[in-house]
Amino acid sequence: MGNAIFWENLREPDFSEAIEKSKGVCVVPIGAMEKHGAHMPVGTDNIIAEKTAILAAEKEPVVIFPTFRFGDVNTLQNFRGSICFSTKLLFDYLTELCREIARSGFKKILLLNSHGGNPPLLTTF
Repeated sequence: MGNAIFWENLREPDFSEAIEKSKGVCVVPIGAMEKHGAHMPVGTDNIIAEKTAILAAEKEPVVIFPTFRFGDVNTLQNFRGSICFSTKLLFDYLTELCREIARSGFKKILLLNSHGGNPPLLTTF
């Protein structure tokens, strides 16, 4: 998978080399679990986010954090399979997540959004 470095595959001693190779860039793919019509899975946004991060890593080495699979889908809460968390919970989670990624030594954190409902949440970062 090219220059993709997957966070969950790293051992603690591997982080220094991964940070150097990625120039301190960590990508967090962000999607959602929501209805996408009768023809597509609820994880469509997650699949797109993950694949986009992997394709980007073919051009430039990056560390890819495990996909954050939940987004702002409150308008779809009446559909089975849609997972709806409060905006406050999502914001708090992403704030803590970015803090922890930075604590591990990353200088740039790219939130790679593939869910149309997330921009109001993500523009505050």
